Amino acid sequence: MIKLINDDPFLIFKMPNPLSLSESNDLRDLISRTQMTNLDIIGGKTSLPHGDKTSLAIINKSNALKNLLKFLSSQNTFYLISKLLKNDIASDFNNYKIVSSNPLINFLNFYLKKLKPIRLHVEFSVMSNGAYIPPHTDSRNKLVTFLLYLPTKEQSNQKNLGTVFFSQSFDKRDMYKNFNNEPIKKFPAFYEHSEIIYSTNFNHHDLYGFIKNGYSWHGVEKLDLPDESDRISVNINFYKTNKTIFGGLTIKLKNFLKLLFRG
Repeated sequence: MIKLINDDPFLIFKMPNPLSLSESNDLRDLISRTQMTNLDIIGGKTSLPHGDKTSLAIINKSNALKNLLKFLSSQNTFYLISKLLKNDIASDFNNYKIVSSNPLINFLNFYLKKLKPIRLHVEFSVMSNGAYIPPHTDSRNKLVTFLLYLPTKEQSNQKNLGTVFFSQSFDKRDMYKNFNNEPIKKFPAFYEHSEIIYSTNFNHHDLYGFIKNGYSWHGVEKLDLPDESDRISVNINFYKTNKTIFGGLTIKLKNFLKLLFRG
């Protein structure tokens, strides 16, 4: 079940009960700031890159997350999202398929069936008190993002810990069209012309999602955490990629080599 939240100028939706409370807490216990290897020097967010040894280990230890990733990667989920779309034919999710590690399946899907290949990318995010994420629209190749929050009891449903989405009035909207994800400093009047159209609840029982386009401005406001724990989330992204036969096999080989030489 998918509930539509917003459809103009970009699609925002949510899905109920991605994880139980115990599954959410168990997954949170697997993630800590000390594991993070990437630092955003602007807002202070720390994260793990997709395919990192630690990232793969977290996924392998959480059956709940593995099952959720399998569900989100299914054609049925893409179909449900497609039903929310109106005139955005280019983003018709019925035309997309996850790249497989089996070259024959890829040949069937992308060359015979003419489907469009996409790849799954999982990012673990940890933010401390005072950190923030400036408004941005995301990478030009991104198709859709799912936001899985892992709050402590004190953080659950706390205001200003979720993701905020921005929009502009129709007459100014094209001034902020930003498909290539240029930094906000290139839009000096952004806050003057923008308003928050939706703020997600930072809880474990809703999975939020949005479809990237030139207007999909979003971010995280400066954190005022109610406890000493970090803000932890899992960002599940799907990216458009080039047609390929061996793509999934190549990714698996790269991940194997990372584990081999870093282990």
